Amino acid sequence: MTHAMRWTGEAFEPTKRAMASCKERFHVGEIYAVDAIDERSAAEHNRFFAQVDTLWETLPETMQHDFPTSVHLRKRALVETGFCTEHVHPCKSKAEAQRVRILIKSREQYTIVIVQDDVVRTFEPMSQSVPEMGRRQFKKSAEAVEDWITSLIENAHHREAAQ
Repeated sequence: MTHAMRWTGEAFEPTKRAMASCKERFHVGEIYAVDAIDERSAAEHNRFFAQVDTLWETLPETMQHDFPTSVHLRKRALVETGFCTEHVHPCKSKAEAQRVRILIKSREQYTIVIVQDDVVRTFEPMSQSVPEMGRRQFKKSAEAVEDWITSLIENAHHREAAQ
């Protein structure tokens, strides 16, 4: 559970809303680890996810198979814009690398898996949940994701128009 605190310059004090819960949970004289969370507004969070939904609805029909939901589109955009965790899995053979790829894809639907010879590289999109991503990083990722999706759609429309 997260408790809102105010820094006084000397100590953290619970907000009025958090006081009862803090009195119940914490004990005078005990030491507690504090993890600062850069809060972001619910409006900012909701606006971004609504915008991704809107952009997804404008995908050309030819791209709908690649992105069956707006979540698939957002997660791919996170990877493409660098908001991901990369892992390298060296394997003993090309065949083993293919087995590892199949295993990873069966468990991680949003992870991008690339096999190069006997090496498997995975790119797992970062979570944009409030506890996982602070306000500053969320803002950067949201802007990058929206720009990438917009560019993807514009390029697809230009290709369709050229045909």
